[in-house]
Amino acid sequence: MGIDRKTLYEQVWTTPVSRLCKEYGLSDVGFAKICKCHNIPRPPRGYWEKTRNGKAVRKRPLPEVSDPRLETITIQVRPHSPRQEFPEDVRRRLDAEKKAESRIIVPGSPESPHPLVARTMTSLRSARVDERGLASPKASNCLKVSVSPGCIGRAISILDTLIKAFEARGFRMKDRDGEPAVLVPELPDDPVTFRLEERVRRVQRAPIGSKRDRPSSYFEPRVQYDFFPTGELCLALTSASAFNVRKSWRDGKRRRVEDQLNDFVQGVIRCAHFLRGRKLEEERRKKQHEEYERRRRELERLRWEEEERLRKLEAALLAWEQAQRLRAFLAAIGERAEGLGIEIPEESGLGGWMKWVEGRAERLDPIPGLLVGLKPRPEVVSGQDAGTTDQEAA
Repeated sequence: MGIDRKTLYEQVWTTPVSRLCKEYGLSDVGFAKICKCHNIPRPPRGYWEKTRNGKAVRKRPLPEVSDPRLETITIQVRPHSPRQEFPEDVRRRLDAEKKAESRIIVPGSPESPHPLVARTMTSLRSARVDERGLASPKASNCLKVSVSPGCIGRAISILDTLIKAFEARGFRMKDRDGEPAVLVPELPDDPVTFRLEERVRRVQRAPIGSKRDRPSSYFEPRVQYDFFPTGELCLALTSASAFNVRKSWRDGKRRRVEDQLNDFVQGVIRCAHFLRGRKLEEERRKKQHEEYERRRRELERLRWEEEERLRKLEAALLAWEQAQRLRAFLAAIGERAEGLGIEIPEESGLGGWMKWVEGRAERLDPIPGLLVGLKPRPEVVSGQDAGTTDQEAA
């Protein structure tokens, strides 16, 4: 859409930029670039606060521009992305997680942990910490968790409560390449994987002083860091990346991970729905590609057959022309000999050579080969038979 420079200037000084960005479908950075390109001054910081409080504000005048093309501004309005729609069964599950009676409460310590959680806890307590100070289970078919030894108890309580909440809602845990995954009942064959990890703070070490303390290997990094576990946990979806789907829930100033398990369950449902939609889209594209390949092969076959027919036609025409030229050549020799009153006996050299040329013309002629296998019309056959009978009677 096109807009006059003075009109946009008046809008900038009478309407907050946030509203203009929504109206034109632009980001604040993109809108600022347009104003800078067309030399349109913008309100300074605190302008709108002073306006709301009734204080006097100074409006910067609109400067002149030397290029007349800058007087008209073209803005391409981007359509808003449509809201993601869910099927009725998926929407019902999402709405159920918002109810107060569905709230997931994490106890202090699990009394009878889930077998999957118990196996994870056993492997986790016996695992060694890595360079970041975190421990991860080494046994197969365990939940993905990386926490410091001091957070193992809290992590196990969260995972045990979460797995039991999944099963209470009809979800099913499935082994996917040695990694447990969640299956939503309404979205089969679309497993969602997740992990629980502790955030780590990285601190750069002090610069190395003497050469003797520097790294001895070329591949050893010169900048080294120390890692310190923060005690902040984060639940994250590790399935394939999904657009418009939240992927992580972490400890914050107001809410901890334990208070966000219902939101995490909703995230699992949304992720499974996205994975199913992407799977259906991939199948559609696969079928479309297969149909395209089938048509391409069919067109290639037809093109090859057309080229083969053309090649055979050109070869037949060339052979027929050569046969016709040979026959015309033999006829010219006979006419010249007859004009001179010369008889060419078959036993002579010229007669034998002409007989060979005639055979050569018969072999080159493609017409007899094309007519092989075709039956004559009945009336032609009956006429030939009648002619033969009349000759025999005579």
